[in-house]
Amino acid sequence: MHTEKEHRYFEEVAAKAASLIFAHRNESEASLISILAREFGNNLTARKIYYFLPITFGWVLLKKMGVENFPSTFKVLNKNNREVEFKVSEQDIFMGSLTLAFNIFEHGYTEIITQEVVTELINRSSEVDAANRALNAGSKIKGATLQATLIHSIKAEELLGVGS
Repeated sequence: MHTEKEHRYFEEVAAKAASLIFAHRNESEASLISILAREFGNNLTARKIYYFLPITFGWVLLKKMGVENFPSTFKVLNKNNREVEFKVSEQDIFMGSLTLAFNIFEHGYTEIITQEVVTELINRSSEVDAANRALNAGSKIKGATLQATLIHSIKAEELLGVGS
C-alpha cells in the first residue's frame, strides 16, 4: 500500500503530464511520448501516461453519464501476441490519473487542469469515442458495462520487467 504522500505524488505526475499533453496536443503520438519520456524518465512510463490519462478522464465522464461498471484490468499483448491482463489498481500512474480525474470532476478545474485540458484528454479517450458512437446509433449507455481496454503499444513483458 502506498502512503497518502505517494498517492499525491502520482496525482501530481498525472497533472503535470496532462498539461504537457495539452501544450503539445498538435504533436504526433511518437513526439508526445518522447516529450513525456524526457520529463518522466523513461519510455514505458511515458507510454503509460499517454494512454492512461485519456482512459481515466473518459471513465469519470462516462460514470457521470450513467455507465455503471468499469473493468478492474486493462489488456496488453505479450511477445506471442496473446492478450495479458493487468490490474489497474497496481499501476501507480493509472491510479494517480484516476484520482486526478475524479478530483477535477468533483471539485472543478484548476489553474493547471483547465476545461481545455480536460476536453483534450476526453477527446483522446477510445472509451468516450465508443460511447459516442453507441449514442449516435441510438443505444443507451446508462447502466452499461465497459470492457477492459487493449493497449497495443505496451507489451506484457515490459510491465513484468522481463526482456521481450
